[in-house]
Amino acid sequence: MKETGQQNEKVTILDEAGALMEEEADWLESIATELSEKSGWNISVIAYKGILSYNDEYKNGLYCAVDIENKSVFLDANGEASEYLDNKRTEAILEEAKKPIKEQDYTQSLYLMLLGADKAYDSGKITHWQQSPLLFAAAAFCIFCGGIWWWRKKKK
Repeated sequence: MKETGQQNEKVTILDEAGALMEEEADWLESIATELSEKSGWNISVIAYKGILSYNDEYKNGLYCAVDIENKSVFLDANGEASEYLDNKRTEAILEEAKKPIKEQDYTQSLYLMLLGADKAYDSGKITHWQQSPLLFAAAAFCIFCGGIWWWRKKKK
């Protein structure tokens, strides 16, 4: 991938597609750097065409990418970053990031991914035992059925 010249130890901005102006790349770099400093994550922000040369060498990283050819977005977190971005959070971020793609605003799309990851970080780590309405409904149903069974048994 062709680099835009924007790279430090923890943040990489790659523009293989030539979709970002220098000012846009600088702006994305500043946002990614703030998030990286706050979270400790390695962050790659990528604009590409067709096939992403995905690099998973970082054990604690965040990848935000837009494919300008296929009008798609990609967000991946590994290491500690994945403790903040589960499927639900990632899907919500990607839904927002897809909207500017329609207007070919790739910078905004990348920004929304960084913003969503920042909000996820601020929200805290995902607890692996998350309560859901479906779980409560299933528990209530089991208690209800158990109560009916106990009541019928008591009547006999």
